Amino acid sequence: MKATGRRVAKLVSWATLSQFGNTPIAKFVAVSPIVAQAIIYSNSYITKYFGFYNLYWLYWSLLIIAIGQIIYFVMCPQIIKHFGEKKSDYIERELNTISSEEFQAKFAAYVRSHFRRWNPSAALEFLPKEASLTKEIVDRYLKQISIPGTGGETLKQTMRVIAFYQHIKPGSITTFNDDAFKNLVSHFHGADLNELEPTVQRIRLMLCGNVSERQWMIDALTWHYDETNQKRLSARFLIATFYFSGSLYFLYHTASTILLVANKTLHLPLPS
Repeated sequence: MKATGRRVAKLVSWATLSQFGNTPIAKFVAVSPIVAQAIIYSNSYITKYFGFYNLYWLYWSLLIIAIGQIIYFVMCPQIIKHFGEKKSDYIERELNTISSEEFQAKFAAYVRSHFRRWNPSAALEFLPKEASLTKEIVDRYLKQISIPGTGGETLKQTMRVIAFYQHIKPGSITTFNDDAFKNLVSHFHGADLNELEPTVQRIRLMLCGNVSERQWMIDALTWHYDETNQKRLSARFLIATFYFSGSLYFLYHTASTILLVANKTLHLPLPS
């Protein structure tokens, strides 16, 4: 059941909603109830000269869609409003324009996303679950861990940086020993890492900048887009409900009205 819910939530993403929400017609729909209201006031005229009957359905269908569109305008993240489904365009723009400080903040969030404390779907723990994230508690846990060789203090300082969301630049941290980092993360995790070792190694490579900074920028920006695309689940479902119900109501009554006009004009038999 949870897996199905996650798939549905992923399907109803901001990028999916933007296929309608970012179009010019959607922007018109936001004010269309005003137009529909005017049509209703002219209902008798339209009935007399065009053969359309009872146009209140037009008002209500447009109003329902418009409510969804207004929620979209208010709640949709700015990068989705601007780029829609074009993730590659977003990444390319950011690579060329993002400031060092902005990127370091995004990169720090990307590093933290590998730990369950900040991302419920992540694999790794950061400190035992019952521990609060305060400077005193973090330092107390770090002091319990012996890290032999050079780089031990750098590694501990790195964990403090991650804990308190300070900006991180790939490659700015002195390379530290693989085993030392693994042992430290394992201590936080409260168990042997085994199958999680590739994730731990990836974090270490990110922090030490053993891969080109541009690649880490692309990875961090990709994660940031995907994370933004899945935010505000309740708002996304609410917008999708208004879009779908309003459109269905509109299509049903449009078809019914066309059949009525066709019957009046061509004397076609209506379906029973």
